[in-house]
Amino acid sequence: MKRLFCLFVVALGLTIVVGQEVVNQIVDGPCSRFQVGNQQPFFKKLYTGTWYVYATYDYADIAGLDCLVAFHSLTPDGNVRNTERGKNLVTNARSSFQSTFYFTQPGVGHYLHDSTDATAENLQIPVIDYMNYFIEFSCSDLPDGKADCYIAAFTRTPFPGPIVVNLINAYFNAHNIDRTKLRYVNHDKTRCIF
Repeated sequence: MKRLFCLFVVALGLTIVVGQEVVNQIVDGPCSRFQVGNQQPFFKKLYTGTWYVYATYDYADIAGLDCLVAFHSLTPDGNVRNTERGKNLVTNARSSFQSTFYFTQPGVGHYLHDSTDATAENLQIPVIDYMNYFIEFSCSDLPDGKADCYIAAFTRTPFPGPIVVNLINAYFNAHNIDRTKLRYVNHDKTRCIF
């Protein structure tokens, strides 16, 4: 779900470009404190279809975008093609991008995210129920004891019900994910028209 363009440092709401890699969300480290594993067994075919971004730590491609939806399909070589789209509700500008998820371990929710204009990155799917929601996660320890962290919750519908929201929140709470740093994506029915 991620594409990487430039290194961004987020401090006091200020984004600064300083390199060639995107820092997602700077949080207290180390990454091991999140105790995130990989979904096993993982079924790629059930993972395909339409997913809506419910909540996320923003990164360069989606900052300022709402109406975020991802379409996953199997490729002939057994990986997953990701097509995402979103809309800036202030300017009405639309965005669309594609990438491939390379699953290197059969039956494990872990993949290498790659696109033609981005640096490849390893991501984990620590939990998925295939019908309602899944969590996507990556984390890299930084030398100052902080961590460069990305997390997103995806749902099968743009407006998940209270049971699904409670499951997502319970996962975040159990894994030390600061929900106050998440951006909850707007899927306004009247404005999210492509």
